[in-house]
Amino acid sequence: MKLFKTSTGNILKSNGQSYLIEEGWDLLINREDLFKYLNAQVSTSNPLSEEEAAYLIAASIEAPIGTQEVWAAGVTYLRSRDARMEE
Repeated sequence: MKLFKTSTGNILKSNGQSYLIEEGWDLLINREDLFKYLNAQVSTSNPLSEEEAAYLIAASIEAPIGTQEVWAAGVTYLRSRDARMEE
């Protein structure tokens, strides 16, 4: 099972079929029962054609983040330079 965020909506790929889920990204991924919910969508939604799904993903894919806070880790060049100077 794969989930793609696109500007058109969310595309779920499961068992060789693709489905458009028009629910907002934040509401969707913050479900406690996400896997169960996605399985229910598979059984109640009409599948997209593979050509249509491939086009939507290729033409309008977005980063899989919404309004949630995003943290990053790493060392900046400035910190690295300062550490090298201290050595």
